[in-house]
Amino acid sequence: MSSTGVVLLVLAIVTWLMLFGVLTSVIGVDATGDRDIFNGLWWILAGVLIVALWAWVAGLLLMAGGAGMMPAWVGIAAAILVPASAASAFGGLYLGSQLGVRWPMHVAMSVPVLVAGYVVLLYLPSLRAAATSPVVSGVVWGAVLILSIVVWPTVSRRVNENAQRRTIREKESAAAAATQNAEKRVANLEKLKAMRPDQHLTDWYPLLEPDSGVRPEALEALKSVERRQRDVEEGLNYGIQAIMELVPELDLKYTPELCQAAQVFLRKTEDGLRIADKDPHPYQTNKYMESSLHGVRWFTAHGCNCSEGIAAIETSVHAYQDSPDRQRMLSLLASLKENR
Repeated sequence: MSSTGVVLLVLAIVTWLMLFGVLTSVIGVDATGDRDIFNGLWWILAGVLIVALWAWVAGLLLMAGGAGMMPAWVGIAAAILVPASAASAFGGLYLGSQLGVRWPMHVAMSVPVLVAGYVVLLYLPSLRAAATSPVVSGVVWGAVLILSIVVWPTVSRRVNENAQRRTIREKESAAAAATQNAEKRVANLEKLKAMRPDQHLTDWYPLLEPDSGVRPEALEALKSVERRQRDVEEGLNYGIQAIMELVPELDLKYTPELCQAAQVFLRKTEDGLRIADKDPHPYQTNKYMESSLHGVRWFTAHGCNCSEGIAAIETSVHAYQDSPDRQRMLSLLASLKENR
């Protein structure tokens, strides 16, 4: 055997021993707290060692095949079974992490021993003829085939079990969420009945949330609250995006005062967008502001002149670095201008 072959063989032996030690440290070990982090690192190391070990073994086979020591059919079998056995080793690693059992990795780790031993026989002149005989080669690679497939029924069963458990958990979670939503709706319906006409619009916010369960009922009830008009004007003058978002749904009366409040809202929005430093950064989506643009569209549809405010916001957004969020925002602003 050449010096390169000896190096590969030594590397394979050392890697095999390291992998055995790592697997002994992690399989079946119940790690909690900080130890769980280190346990995860050991599993990653085990995966790296599997790749390295099978690489050394593949190198030994390539050297033997290049020297013409193996029958042609053995080379074909090795090209198929060595990667298959490596995949089987990862299957064994999966079972070790899932079930805490050692036998799958013991099965997988016997393959490098078997293959490396076969290559060593090929390099011994006195035993080469016996090693290349159909009987010995057939037994060796037949064993590799069996060892490469023996873990997969258990892997398949475990994957199916995990899928079934995941489906059950999802159904249980959906049922729990439905129950929680139903209870939340019942509680919020009671709160809705207790709402008074003199309460400020902001007091209605919890009932107007999408997940409140009573948003349609709350919006319908709010349409009959007389003070909603002045509350909206006040909120827009403060630049409150949540109030602008509600504008199209509150059956408001369009007035010059309401239009003026919308213009103030746009100026305050632009102030908040303006980049203060000299180094522009990528624009990031503000879902509340984007939702509030639906309210601005209501104003433009009713004849309110929002051109100056929309243009100012557009200028501020242009100052940011380009990004998908920035492009989407500019597209929304362009649609507002087209709506005028």
